[in-house]
Amino acid sequence: MDYCPSTLLHQFYFIITNNMKPFLFFTYVLLFIGCSRNNSLPPDIPKLYPCRITVTQDGNPLADANVTLLAKDKSIRYNSASGMTDSNGTVLLRTYGVNGVPIGDYKIVVSKRIEEGATEYTDVSGLKQMKEGTWYSLVESKFLQETTTPLEIAVVASKNEKIIDVGNAVHEKQSASPIQ
Repeated sequence: MDYCPSTLLHQFYFIITNNMKPFLFFTYVLLFIGCSRNNSLPPDIPKLYPCRITVTQDGNPLADANVTLLAKDKSIRYNSASGMTDSNGTVLLRTYGVNGVPIGDYKIVVSKRIEEGATEYTDVSGLKQMKEGTWYSLVESKFLQETTTPLEIAVVASKNEKIIDVGNAVHEKQSASPIQ
C-alpha cells in the first residue's frame, strides 16, 4: 500500500494531537502551578523590614543610581539587598526581589555610571553591533566599594529610612565596563 508523504504527515499529526491532549493538559497544569508560586524566596529567609534610602549629590536627588546594602556580619546568610533610585533619588531596597531587608548592620554602596562614545557599526555578516565606548563613574570612588564607603545603616524591626549624600558630582573614567 502506497502512502504519499503528506498523507502520512496528516495521520501522524492526527495521532499526536488526539493522543497528546491529556499530556499537554497535564503539562499546562504543572507549568501553571509551578509558575504561579513565588519561588524567588528561599524557605529560610528571615523576616524583611521596609528600608527606604534617599540619595543626594550636591544637595540634589541622584536618579538612576544603584544602591546596595552589604551586611557587616558576613556570617549572615542573606547579606545583601539592592535597588535603583527613582527620579527623586529614592530607592525601596529589595532582598531576593522582595521589598525589605533583614535586620542587621549594613554598609551602603552607591554607584552610577554612564558610557560615552559608543558607536554602532555593521559587522561582516550584516549584523548591527555596538563598539564599546568609555565608562565614567558619576559618584566618587569611595562610595563604590564596601571597603571604602563611609555610608552605613542599621536595619531594625520597623520602618527604616535614611537620607545619604554622595558628595560632589564627578566624571571619573573607569578602567573597564561595569557589571551592573
